[in-house]
Amino acid sequence: MEHVNLLNAAKRKESMKKDFKHLLQKMSDVVLPGSNFHVVKVHLDQNECYKELQDSERVDIFLGHQEEIIKSALTGFLELLLEKSNLFMTFNREGNLEDHLSDLQDELNTDSRYQILSELESDRYVKLLKYLAFTHSPVRDSCFMEDQEACMDKIIQQTIELKVQKTPVKDALGKWSRVNGQLQLLILGEDGLAEELASEIKNLQIDDELAFDDDVYKMDIRTVDKDIIQGYNQFSADFSPQGCICVFTSLQSFQNVKSNLEKTGLMDNVDDDSKPLRNLPVTLMFGRDSSIPESDVLALQEEAQKLAKRINDCEIVNTEEGGGSVFLNKNFNDRQILKAFHFMIPLMNNRARCAVKDPEGTVLKLRVVMMCGDPFRPDFVLSPLIKENDCYRTPNVPEGISIEMFIDTDRRKVDVEVLSYHQALLKHKDFAHAYILAYSVKRKASLEVLKTFLKRLARVPIMMVAVGEETFSNQHNEYLVREGNKEADATPNVRFLIAGSNFPAQTVAYSTFLKDAYNKRQETESIHNDLHFRKLPTPPHSPVTPIADFNSDDDNSDGEPKILPFSLFNRSASYSLTIRV
Repeated sequence: MEHVNLLNAAKRKESMKKDFKHLLQKMSDVVLPGSNFHVVKVHLDQNECYKELQDSERVDIFLGHQEEIIKSALTGFLELLLEKSNLFMTFNREGNLEDHLSDLQDELNTDSRYQILSELESDRYVKLLKYLAFTHSPVRDSCFMEDQEACMDKIIQQTIELKVQKTPVKDALGKWSRVNGQLQLLILGEDGLAEELASEIKNLQIDDELAFDDDVYKMDIRTVDKDIIQGYNQFSADFSPQGCICVFTSLQSFQNVKSNLEKTGLMDNVDDDSKPLRNLPVTLMFGRDSSIPESDVLALQEEAQKLAKRINDCEIVNTEEGGGSVFLNKNFNDRQILKAFHFMIPLMNNRARCAVKDPEGTVLKLRVVMMCGDPFRPDFVLSPLIKENDCYRTPNVPEGISIEMFIDTDRRKVDVEVLSYHQALLKHKDFAHAYILAYSVKRKASLEVLKTFLKRLARVPIMMVAVGEETFSNQHNEYLVREGNKEADATPNVRFLIAGSNFPAQTVAYSTFLKDAYNKRQETESIHNDLHFRKLPTPPHSPVTPIADFNSDDDNSDGEPKILPFSLFNRSASYSLTIRV
């Protein structure tokens, strides 16, 4: 009998715990995120479930409940901030931060998602400040999502790895080398360094052919000692390099490399036709010089890292360990050369292939942008591009897909970059012939962020895609479809497309849009150059004045994004919430 009584008592206890949890949920107007237990218990202590529990049991349940509602409230508050993204973009960084934050709070404080955090006012303020800073100074590999694994950029990269084949290097290189006949490599370095490396590469060849990864290549190598423009002009008539190796042994020779890269448009993703060597893959190769002090070597490595960040496709090849036994009194060794080729040859072949497949060099650059936290997978939006066409992952670009497809009646190569909105914002000055901007019809924040981003773009062909994988019958969904369509109608060069449940089967969904983008490519390139290189005004349909020109040359010589002038925001730090009992 005693055992039965104990079981009944345990069941009663569990029932009272559940009732107490339900009581806390029911009294949401009193038990707010961040509420103090000793303050709110006066509203609870007349209930049977409260009386039958020990104080420690009540506190444990209260803390668990607080953890849940704080997480939910912060998620809701973030959605509110995203929905108001246009307000954040209007901040003038020369203005008063406190005044702007006060104005923002005035705009937000009528919303229940703002009000519910009244007991966590300081945490709410920090989150507001962090989002303001993130909006204007996003950084790579960082996201506003609390769970960084839920960032769309990570999901995109996982999707590309799963859905898009990585072209076997052996097959691809063999095919391309037979088509092109040879690979053309430019080597830059002063005081005879370029000639020395070219000689080392030739020593690896047999009958002027290089065996690499079971394939054979003819290498056409040209060297430039100091002035790359002058040297390139001497042989440009019969030489169109697909890659460049820059060699240096000291800070002085490195500065020569850096200066020459700046002249040629190899840095900062320049798409200016006046730059003869723009967008080449680059290897920065250290040469061995035992006379260089260790401090200079460390400074040189740091400078090389900074430079590499400014180049779209860049690899750093350091000196190998082993001293004279490896180098044999030479500045370079075979291991360095092979490491450079592992990086360079796939990209060089890619350029060679493009030149053969499309003699006019008319590769279409497409950027597809999606929102972090949206309830659809990236391959849903990408399906019309990747389902029926030949596609493969772009070497060394985890968010890149290279697609061979028919545009009108001709087979063309389309380079696709798939990004989140915050990563796309970092690249707003990087050139693209066209954009596909996707949003979820289930989420207002998704559309509002799209609309804010849209104002940052020049007059390029744009396709807005309203994604609703299941149904559009919901009134909220229908409203967001209408609002998206209205935005597209009001913005020049923007088309609107609804992506329903059968969208992945619609393989020609983007065909007309891509044909239009291809036909307008010269006009688009001209507009981009006018805006970003001739410093003309922002296009008329872009009323928002951004506070940070992320790649501006003004007062920002290192090419890094400008950061808002306040220190409270720290992207790598997290703040903890105190649950008061």
